[in-house]
Amino acid sequence: MENGELKKRKPIWEYLFTIFTLIIYTNAFYQLLLRDLSNKDLIVPLLWLGIYTVTAILLLIHSRQVLRVAFQDKLLWLLVGLAFISIVWSEVPFATLKNSVALLGTTAFGIYLAARYTHRELMQLLLLAFGFIAVTSLGFVLFLPSLGLEYKTNFMIWRGVFDNKNVLGAVISLVAIAWLLYLIDSIKACKNIKAIVIGFVFFILSVSTLFFSNSMTSLVAFSIALIILLFYLVWLHFKSTGLVILIILGVCGFAFWVVNYQDNLFAILGRTSTLTGRTPLWQAVWEMILNRPWLGYGYISYWLGLEGPFSGIMYKLYWDPGAHIVYWCPPHAHNGYLDLWLQLGLTGVVFYALSLFNNLYKAFNLVREKSHLINMFPLLFLVFMSIHNLGESTILFRNWIFWVLYTAFSIQLSHKTPKPQY
Repeated sequence: MENGELKKRKPIWEYLFTIFTLIIYTNAFYQLLLRDLSNKDLIVPLLWLGIYTVTAILLLIHSRQVLRVAFQDKLLWLLVGLAFISIVWSEVPFATLKNSVALLGTTAFGIYLAARYTHRELMQLLLLAFGFIAVTSLGFVLFLPSLGLEYKTNFMIWRGVFDNKNVLGAVISLVAIAWLLYLIDSIKACKNIKAIVIGFVFFILSVSTLFFSNSMTSLVAFSIALIILLFYLVWLHFKSTGLVILIILGVCGFAFWVVNYQDNLFAILGRTSTLTGRTPLWQAVWEMILNRPWLGYGYISYWLGLEGPFSGIMYKLYWDPGAHIVYWCPPHAHNGYLDLWLQLGLTGVVFYALSLFNNLYKAFNLVREKSHLINMFPLLFLVFMSIHNLGESTILFRNWIFWVLYTAFSIQLSHKTPKPQY
């Protein structure tokens, strides 16, 4: 990173607020530290209310900048608008209204990032926030193991500064991608050895943390993002279509092996062919989707524990007759595409698919036009998010870093006049 660049254009408190808020949107620290407090349900909403308020004030202060970019991506607003309108047909209207307001606040912060920062500045802020998360996660594991480790029957897994391993896996994957791009850029630009060492240390730390989190969905999505980066580097260095084709054939061969010998692979990964019990959940969700396929059941009106519309399915799938309890209440469908279809119907799925493919196309063009590898981050982020949602749910998710970055990159990639500085 170039020293002093961040301080030239904006007051330091604005940068600090941005970094702090990026960290909070990853769900770091507060979910873990507050989870056992009796008044958590009061503290957490106040935290988010404070963030929404400061974000709104900043948007008003810089309204001219904001209005220039905010409505560049119409598909983004169609999705957010559909979430609000779904109050009309929601199973639980108040829950949909409350979560739609949170979604608007999350989207607003993404708009703020796109309006106030160039892509280069935003990546520098992400590197700082991500680096802090990586270091403190290691610190929690080493010095606060009761918080930083999650104990299983025969082994321990890392959760760092998060309340579960899957959240750590998702976030630390983005950390690893960002720092790897910074490292390669530093090597290509022949920067001083200090910058290269910093990039290398943070990348190794991030990958190690991802491995010890045992989050297989994140590990697979991260691996695919790395393969895409490898394709690009091979093409960039050798300009050899044949070599790229050879790599693609190798990946296709591996995919063929996975499909035909998946039981062996699941055994190696310590999983079952039902993907740790997700397959029955997906089947149940699909049955519910077929009942209301076009508009769904309303934005986040479904996953409300035993009080929500899905309670019958939970009793059916997760009832323990011996203990007379429901032993698991899924927080989501563990598949972002099914979740989106369940909540906003095929209409929402089509809006998101159009938005995603549009952004992928623009992100690919950005990589072709710009020489710095750090400009690959939007493309790799979109790829990672797409794969990750096969096993988790992060599409249109309020108070979550994935939707913040999706919003920011969507607007930056769509912004044409004036053209963003990359």
